[in-house]
Amino acid sequence: MSKEVETRTLLDKKDVKRVMNNLPSNGFVQESQVAQHDIVFDKDGEIFRSGSKIRLRIEGGKKELTFKGKSAGDKDASRRAEINLPMGDTADENDVIEFMTAIGFSVLLNLRKTRTEFKREKLSVCLDEYPIIGHVMEIEGDEKEFAEIKQLCAPEYRFGDYRLVEFFETVMQKTGKDIYVLKQEYKNKTGLDLGAIEMLFKQKEEKMEQLSLVIFKPDMFCDCATGGIKHGVKDKFFAALKEHGLEVILTGKKFWFTEKLMQDHYGHVKAYNNGQAIFDNTSAFMLSGESLPMIVWGENAIQTVRNIIGPTRNATTGLRVTSESATKDSPKNYIHASGIANGADPYREAKEEIVRFFPNEYKQLIKDPRYKEFFGA
Repeated sequence: MSKEVETRTLLDKKDVKRVMNNLPSNGFVQESQVAQHDIVFDKDGEIFRSGSKIRLRIEGGKKELTFKGKSAGDKDASRRAEINLPMGDTADENDVIEFMTAIGFSVLLNLRKTRTEFKREKLSVCLDEYPIIGHVMEIEGDEKEFAEIKQLCAPEYRFGDYRLVEFFETVMQKTGKDIYVLKQEYKNKTGLDLGAIEMLFKQKEEKMEQLSLVIFKPDMFCDCATGGIKHGVKDKFFAALKEHGLEVILTGKKFWFTEKLMQDHYGHVKAYNNGQAIFDNTSAFMLSGESLPMIVWGENAIQTVRNIIGPTRNATTGLRVTSESATKDSPKNYIHASGIANGADPYREAKEEIVRFFPNEYKQLIKDPRYKEFFGA
């Protein structure tokens, strides 16, 4: 049994060449470029939900069956035990699939990719090109060196313990296509059935009770008439929450954003077009005054809160989210809510944000039976 430590991100196609050029100039040597075929097995999504994985990898004439245990890491990196079982040259993948199916497993993912691997001593950086998903950068090895590599090669990207299903969600968000359309496109392109990945999305649709982080931003506390909070905005927002059956279960204290917190919370925007300017403008705004965090709970809370806020002024609730002091070059709004950041899974983002702004209270929340399932505890 070996121990694997890795972190990943999804690269834009335009940045792949830059990353590949940066690696050799920082001591990395390209070891290989190979075609890999991964077949992931599961039982109704149970193994995926547990955080584990059973995978058959085919590379050239070699085949290897791998079990990856539950990640003992955090949002920044995956740390898990791994058991590898090399198979003989005469082993046939169809026989393995037939065997796994006979004992109750099904093919969750059936993926082909091209892997380009670079190495520097005990550190490995892989650039994987998948049909449909695109380019994934993976760093594996000495975790102490991860930060250096991320800064040198892809400082604008958010790395983490991401799983392939989250990258499919990113594509779905960007293209507006559902998983069934992507499955058909994958089959048209590769001739392969992608697998039963849709079961994971069905499970998410059935998961209704959610937590979402909300932050009142500095302009919420700049009401010249009262010298305090903008009650009109606040009252409409809370009224809309109540109307949709949502409740605020926890309100923190007013606080000031720090530069580090800005980087952790908003650093992902640097990957956008004109991202650095957006980040700088957002930083100037968020560092200009106090903010107030809270946690909202209820049915479909993540999307419902975002629907309540809406763009600029919500036609349904009349809630104005964009600040009167906003400009075209420096957009400001009153309220932040968990949702999709840099293509991330909204559930994952909500959990990360709650841990970020309520680190001590989070330890109690995961013990509460109402919230335990949401956190996967």
